[in-house]
Amino acid sequence: MDMYAVKYKYKILNSFKICRGLLFACLILSYSCGRIYNHAGGSSTIQLSNYLDSISQSHSVIVLSSLVTNQVLDLSRGSQENNATVGIYEWNGGGNQYWTIEKVEKAYMIRSCFSKKVLAVNSENSLLVQQDFTGNDNQLWAISGDIDSASIMNKSLHKNLVFKTNKIVFDNDPTAAGQQWQFKSLQTIQEELVSCNCTENFEFIKHLMETSYAGFQDKVNPETKAAYGQLCTVSAEKAKGTSNTATCFKTIKNYLWFFNDNHVQFSMNHASYFQYVEKKDNDLIRHFYAGSESLLISENEVRTYFESNKNSKDPLEGIWESVGGNYRCAIIGDKTDSKHFLAVILKSDSIYWMPGQVKMDIQKQADNGYSLFYASQDHSLMAERNINIIGDTLYEWNGKWVKRYPRNPQVTHQKIPAPRQNASDFELKSLDESTLLLSLPSFDPSNKSRVDKLMDSNRDKLLHCPYLIIDVRGNGGGSDETFNSILPYLYTHPFEIVGNDILSSKENIAAYESRLAMAGGNNEWMQSIIQRMKEYPGQFVTFFDGGTVRYTEVMPNPRKIGILINNNCASSAEQFLLLAKESKKVKLFGQPTSGTLDYSNLIKVEKCPSSAFQFGYATTKTRRLPFYSVDKEKIKPDFYLTDDENWIQSAVKQLKAN
Repeated sequence: MDMYAVKYKYKILNSFKICRGLLFACLILSYSCGRIYNHAGGSSTIQLSNYLDSISQSHSVIVLSSLVTNQVLDLSRGSQENNATVGIYEWNGGGNQYWTIEKVEKAYMIRSCFSKKVLAVNSENSLLVQQDFTGNDNQLWAISGDIDSASIMNKSLHKNLVFKTNKIVFDNDPTAAGQQWQFKSLQTIQEELVSCNCTENFEFIKHLMETSYAGFQDKVNPETKAAYGQLCTVSAEKAKGTSNTATCFKTIKNYLWFFNDNHVQFSMNHASYFQYVEKKDNDLIRHFYAGSESLLISENEVRTYFESNKNSKDPLEGIWESVGGNYRCAIIGDKTDSKHFLAVILKSDSIYWMPGQVKMDIQKQADNGYSLFYASQDHSLMAERNINIIGDTLYEWNGKWVKRYPRNPQVTHQKIPAPRQNASDFELKSLDESTLLLSLPSFDPSNKSRVDKLMDSNRDKLLHCPYLIIDVRGNGGGSDETFNSILPYLYTHPFEIVGNDILSSKENIAAYESRLAMAGGNNEWMQSIIQRMKEYPGQFVTFFDGGTVRYTEVMPNPRKIGILINNNCASSAEQFLLLAKESKKVKLFGQPTSGTLDYSNLIKVEKCPSSAFQFGYATTKTRRLPFYSVDKEKIKPDFYLTDDENWIQSAVKQLKAN
């Protein structure tokens, strides 16, 4: 079973250093926060008042961070609606986590940069929400204390904003632990995002993988132990000499790729600062990203190099352009590593990206495939294990690149594959008088009500239609509970669900205790899991025993069901397919799935040593192992479809033909 992600606090380490790229810190601070105040000595109240007045006058962008968890104030789901909930979440750089403060007489108004609405107390239920500004006391705040430890009191309730068991409440108890907040400028966050102690981050993640990741004992076995040990040695050595977060990200990501598990997730945070400032200054933007990895080389030098190395250069090397974009890069091999390549900007917008900066870092793998680190507009890195290079075209998740020089005449006219289609938004529609199409792009827990409503409101239509196509292409999973309302329509005989076990570790116990607290402490099933883990440290204990799912009837319609799948189907989407395959009504169409199910129940670490990173890993292991591995075998279609086919039409035709 794939469950909700759990966030928990492991350890907060302040290990940030100023590195190259922050020569412009004073420039940014003067732009975003007005003035720098020394926190040592004097009256902290006066300092805070001066600081708030300064950022109010300059309309500066800030983040409000809880001192209890180091999570930040977060506008739930980036809503634009009045009375939408404001909660707390780990920092991710999204616009729904940016705020401005404006002075109103002797109080302050806190406005969302994303929605332009202000923080308020909902008078009906005393929840923290956003509203259009009216000037009423429920929208005004008294702020006292220090910049790094402030209390925020609502003028209407006369109670402080308090973090408690993963939610925001109001409390007038002066000793409440979660009432202290820190005001972080974007300059402070940027420092945290560009500089880190890579050794601390690597050792932190390596420890969690070795003690708490459910797949470690299977992945590091007698056959792979030596290779893993060598990888750890190399990674530790690289981390030791690294303080730049981008370089550290590559080091840790390469270590984690060893486990080949999509339920091991490691990503970079970002700060989309310039999206939320009212006045964009091009020189400021250039300075902001001046510290990025660079390799200064002109296009003439690149062409001279290619001409003089015609017989020895790799086919990947050349001058490439982004299709539909404004980037022109030279992909050049590393002289010290024949499998390593850098894509260096030759021409771009000359604002966010300057000539010489490294846009992509490409590594040839043992199977001759390529892994890719790709820098987005804000220079944060994204990673992809296997990119597709066909002839003179390179495909990555944001688009594609075409090689302009030197062209390879043998592949210029090679057939380019059709773009892979995923399921559209949640909908059920008629394809013809006897066939319905149900599109399910995600099983995220937040979508459960949408799926339930969709099935319930269309019950009569489903029960009178003989053919149903279910499109789950691109469905990356979420929670098994999201698809429960679909199962009765698939049912022909009892569904058998295989159980799984959880690895007991101090960190996993802490994670599930946090989950229990979020549930109000009354979940007996979760309490029993925690108790078993405490009784058997370092061992696998029962998480879910499995069992049989029975329904009282087999619905006459739909009598034939085709499910569209591709390699973007993962996690609980694959669990759905395993159950669907048990039905005599169902056939699968398309291409094999991702293979992300053997190790599941992902938890997210609340905070890595550097706030530049987010990390999550699987805590449970399926009892299908070692006899059947979805991760290795994938879930294969009954009818294979090629990329250039119309999958929906092909599935309908096949269903009706049989």
